[in-house]
Amino acid sequence: MKTGSVLLVSVTLAIIFLAGCGLAGQRREVINYTTHAFCKLEERPNLSIYAPWDKKTRRIKLPPNGSIKIRDRGEKYILNIWTCDGRYMISNYNHRPEPGEPWILGEMDVWDSQQKYKPTPMATRIPVVLTIINDTGRDICSVRFSRWREPYQFSDNVLTRTMIPGDQIVLREPEDINWGIYVLKIYFCDETEYLTEAVVFEEIMAITLRGAEQDAHDLLVEKEGVE
Repeated sequence: MKTGSVLLVSVTLAIIFLAGCGLAGQRREVINYTTHAFCKLEERPNLSIYAPWDKKTRRIKLPPNGSIKIRDRGEKYILNIWTCDGRYMISNYNHRPEPGEPWILGEMDVWDSQQKYKPTPMATRIPVVLTIINDTGRDICSVRFSRWREPYQFSDNVLTRTMIPGDQIVLREPEDINWGIYVLKIYFCDETEYLTEAVVFEEIMAITLRGAEQDAHDLLVEKEGVE
């Protein structure tokens, strides 16, 4: 009976020892060479079909120039160590120490979680300034735009008054027009109309409407030089 009890206790102690030292993962020393104090350890399974996403956290005390020992379960898990104010973090995602070596936290490894993401700025361009010139020899009562798609969906009339021969209007982005490909619908005051070809509205440019019987091929688009 006594022998059985001793054997049971020995087996139990061996299981506990293995769970703490081997089966549960190796112990790794973490040395803090930063100016920050760390208070939280976050363990996340790595993105893998073998591990669900199940975050575990625990409190730690790791002052500057201090060290602690933590459980490290290898490459299947990611360890994040957070500062006490929750702002700064260091991860072993891209920096894993070799087995048996300490994990050294350096100032260059600290990531500021409150730093705003700054996307790559879009290439700058000159806002659209569009001049439409009436060189048809006829009065124009309406000019409407539609994005280049079918069925066309034309805008309201952009004219505030009748365009007599020689008149011109200037439209600016973004109040009047936006960059894009457009088709124009021209209404003469004698109630005839026509559609122009598709035109790219970009930068500083001029469109000259020529001839009473103008068709799509007669539209003249001129880009003006930009100083």
